[in-house]
Amino acid sequence: MLSLRAPLYFPILVEKGAGGVQRTERAGFLVLSRDVLSVSGASGVKDEAVFKGVSTEKKRVFEEIKKRHAEQMKYAVTPDNVIYADGVVLPILPWSRVQKRGMIGEGGNSDIFLVRDRGSGAEYAVKIPKKANHRGYVQEGYLQRKSQFKNIVRVAGFLRDGERLLLACEYQRYITLKKKIRRNLLSEKKCVYVAAQLVAIVRRLHSLGVHHLDIAPDNIFIGSDGHVVLGDFGDARSVSPEGGCADKEAVRRVYRAADWIGVGRCVYCFLYGEKKFKTYVVDEAQRVLSGPASSSEISFPRNTGISADARQFITDLTTPAVSGMLQGDQIRQRKWFKNINWERYGDVTKRS
Repeated sequence: MLSLRAPLYFPILVEKGAGGVQRTERAGFLVLSRDVLSVSGASGVKDEAVFKGVSTEKKRVFEEIKKRHAEQMKYAVTPDNVIYADGVVLPILPWSRVQKRGMIGEGGNSDIFLVRDRGSGAEYAVKIPKKANHRGYVQEGYLQRKSQFKNIVRVAGFLRDGERLLLACEYQRYITLKKKIRRNLLSEKKCVYVAAQLVAIVRRLHSLGVHHLDIAPDNIFIGSDGHVVLGDFGDARSVSPEGGCADKEAVRRVYRAADWIGVGRCVYCFLYGEKKFKTYVVDEAQRVLSGPASSSEISFPRNTGISADARQFITDLTTPAVSGMLQGDQIRQRKWFKNINWERYGDVTKRS
């Protein structure tokens, strides 16, 4: 039995009720429900036999779906929306709708500009790629939207600039932790609360099968009240949180470790100052998971007044000990976090 497991959206128009296909229209696209196209078949049976007695229109739609799956096309773009296969919809606004206010940030592949909606007055941070052949932000926008909660920068939608779709996020008047620690390092008392929020964020992402893979001080924003949000999902990947073959589990293990290594590196920078690390977190995760027990990229300055609990937390996140933290509540149970109320940070998940 071949069937659709989730609603899918395709630019196919059929007459109402044609071929027995139930459908509604959304933004000019055909919406096929989970049970609409179920076609009985057996291994080795040709399509002609499978579709015997099935209307031409239904067969055409089904073939289109198979083609889209084969091409791994999991979204469709309309004039006004990007519509994803699981029903998530992000709006598209024309570039003429906004006024550019100036550049507010810079990344490896993109510049960040502040824009203002001419109608509503709302302000957005918009990513504009530096390279003409940039792969775009459609997948990034989806993963960031999928991960949405109070500690993730909120996605507003896209701005259409010619053929390009530029990712627009709600603008928050926070500063990056990279800028903050260049002015003043965090006290350990404040750092533990920032670290707790990062732990809650990573556990939330991993419970959804999302791996950020670029947790760094320049992608973390902090408000005057200490509230932390994570942005820039440009390197993020999605792997189901559990199940699958051994290869998928190996990838999942490396990606999870990479995010925790990113947290460990950040906490080090918050307490000891900015440091340039030589390896990308995924490469470092592969190294530490296969390396000797003492393998670490971190060394601590002496006589800094930082507690042994804080140093141990950083060490364990940046050495093979991280492998023991990929499941369960081991990170939350650290002595360093003894005064943390995890429910305050929305961390009530059971899976890390």
